[in-house]
Amino acid sequence: MGIHDDYGKSLLRRAGGSRYDTSGTNSFSFGLDAGEARLDGVIAEDIVVEIESRTDKQIRGALLDLILHPYPKKLMLLIPMHMNSVERTRRQCEAVLARFDVLHRIVVLQGTGSEPMLECDTELVRVAIEELDRV
Repeated sequence: MGIHDDYGKSLLRRAGGSRYDTSGTNSFSFGLDAGEARLDGVIAEDIVVEIESRTDKQIRGALLDLILHPYPKKLMLLIPMHMNSVERTRRQCEAVLARFDVLHRIVVLQGTGSEPMLECDTELVRVAIEELDRV
C-alpha cells in the first residue's frame, strides 16, 4: 500500500466510522479460475469504495472493478497525484459511470498522502456518503 492509498483509507475511517470496512465484502470473484477483484472498502452493506491516484487509463480500469462489484452504490475517491488533469479524469469517471446507470459519487480530494488536508477532505467524503445514503 502506498501513502496515497493510506490517506484515502484514513479519510474513509474518519468519515464512515464503524460503517467503513475492508474485511471481505470489498472483493468479488470473476468466476471459476478467473481470480477476484479487491476494492478499497465498503460503507455499510450497499456502498463500495475505490481510491485512485493513478493515470486516467489505470483509473478507468479500476472503474470496471467498481462497476462490477455487486453493491448498488459506488464511491470513487480521486487523489490528485498522477493525473494530467484531475478535472478531466473526474469527467471521464462521470461519463463511464453514467453509461452504466449506477448510483455513484466521485470525490476529488484536495490533499494527498504527502500533503494531507484532513478536515476538508473528510468533510467532502462525509457529504458524499450522506448523499449516497439518501438515494
